[in-house]
Amino acid sequence: MAEYFKENDTDFKWYVVHISQPGKELELKKLLQKNFGKVGNILDFYCPVQPTRINADKYDDARKSIPQKIRVRDRSGKKKTKIERVLPLFAGMVFVRATQTALKSFLTNYFPTGSIMYSTPISTQPAPIVIKDEQVKALKDFNDN
Repeated sequence: MAEYFKENDTDFKWYVVHISQPGKELELKKLLQKNFGKVGNILDFYCPVQPTRINADKYDDARKSIPQKIRVRDRSGKKKTKIERVLPLFAGMVFVRATQTALKSFLTNYFPTGSIMYSTPISTQPAPIVIKDEQVKALKDFNDN
């Protein structure tokens, strides 16, 4: 599998993948994890998440429709059931470090509802949005700690 990876690090960039269907960010993350060794020139990916709690007493159907951990809390002598779920920090975005060609190919073959996000400056051609390595590292350090 090492033959897939290019030696020149400048070919690999952090791209922003836009997901057209809301709530599918974690699905793309799982798909990237599953196919990580099979697809060449995709080095890393990051989908920052945040835990969110909702009151299960108000949302009866929430237990059936979302992945969760149920917690019982005792506040003021009352027990309440809370549902904890993980949501993406940036709706509709996943960061992927890859070559542009490999990422386009992966999205076309495995995840057609995702696309590389492009900037649209007025005076020039649209270009893919690229995030600097230092910025992704800072985001990982901030969000994961």
